[in-house]
Amino acid sequence: MKKAIIILLIIIVICLGVEVYNTNTNKVVEEKKEVEELSEDIIKESLQNYLDIRGTLNNSPSSLISYLFDDADILNEREGTYMKTNISYKDFKDTMLNYMTERQFIETSLNGYSESEFKDVNGVLYVNDTGASGDKWNVESIEKINDNLYKGITTWIFEDLEETKKEVDFEFEIETYNEKCVIASCKSIDE
Repeated sequence: MKKAIIILLIIIVICLGVEVYNTNTNKVVEEKKEVEELSEDIIKESLQNYLDIRGTLNNSPSSLISYLFDDADILNEREGTYMKTNISYKDFKDTMLNYMTERQFIETSLNGYSESEFKDVNGVLYVNDTGASGDKWNVESIEKINDNLYKGITTWIFEDLEETKKEVDFEFEIETYNEKCVIASCKSIDE
């Protein structure tokens, strides 16, 4: 009787393992299919939205908050070089994940620095008090390289007296998250 119960338990564990494997495999296949079904316009728009966020962040973290939230406000309270906002960190992160993966969110939040431009203080978003001139890109076209990897051909616009324009190409990867096309990685090919 003990042997029969042990064998039955082993069979149940094996069946559960196979079911979990099949469920995970089907999920990966469905996600890949979703990405393959995305139109060129949606992918191009995703890159444009990401570059708009990145360019606004290059102006300042507080500019990005104003860009993302109509009701954003920088409050007169500091923690070191960080300024308090009226936005929850969760709302900020959830909004950013409409445009990029979590891994890319972390990389974007660093914005080339060793310390993040954003800070979660008791659930409230604080932004680093930094700033520059910002960047602006217009996505002209995209080209599929393979699977989820693309090349984005953009015009970088530096708003000086003569409004200088320069072609800048990006290599970027897309994923679907919450049924949206988001950027998984993005780097300038020219860098």
